Amino acid sequence: DFPGVIAVILQISICFVFADGLFYWMHRAIHHPLLYKRFHKQHHQYRTTIGIAANYAGPVEEIVVNFGSTMAGPLILSYFDYLHWFSLFAYLTLRYEESVEEHSGYNFWFSPWNLIRDNAHHDFHHSHNTASFGTFPFWDYICGTDQAFKRHLAKKAS
Repeated sequence: DFPGVIAVILQISICFVFADGLFYWMHRAIHHPLLYKRFHKQHHQYRTTIGIAANYAGPVEEIVVNFGSTMAGPLILSYFDYLHWFSLFAYLTLRYEESVEEHSGYNFWFSPWNLIRDNAHHDFHHSHNTASFGTFPFWDYICGTDQAFKRHLAKKAS
C-alpha cells in the first residue's frame, strides 16, 4: 500500500529530525582538535562553499558522520516498520539536494530550505572554520554555537 501524503511528510520529517540532531553532534565532535586534522580537514579545504564540497570527505567522516546521520532516521523507522520505500527515496533525494545546496554558496529564492535556514550560516562555518555545526539552526541555537555567526552578521551590518 502506498502511504498517504501526511504519512510521507511525517516519515520524511522524522528522518530529518534524526539527521539534524546526529549530524550536529557528530560534526561538532569531529571539529575537536584530536579528530579534526585526521578526519575532517579534507572537507574544509574549501574555505568558501561550493556544491561538490558537500561530499568531499574522507572515508571515516563519510561513513560515520554523513552516512550515519543520514541513515539513522530511516533505520529507526524501518525497525518500527514505519518507513515506506517512497518516503525513503524522497528523503534521500531531499537530504542530498539540501546538502549540496547548503554548500552551493547561494540562497536560491525558490528554495523551501530558506524557510528553515540561511546558507550564510554554513558559509560562515567554512570561512571561519568554527561554530555553526548544524544543518539547520536549531541545535546551534540551543547550544549557543551560533553566537560567532550572529556577531559576524552584526559586524557586517554595521
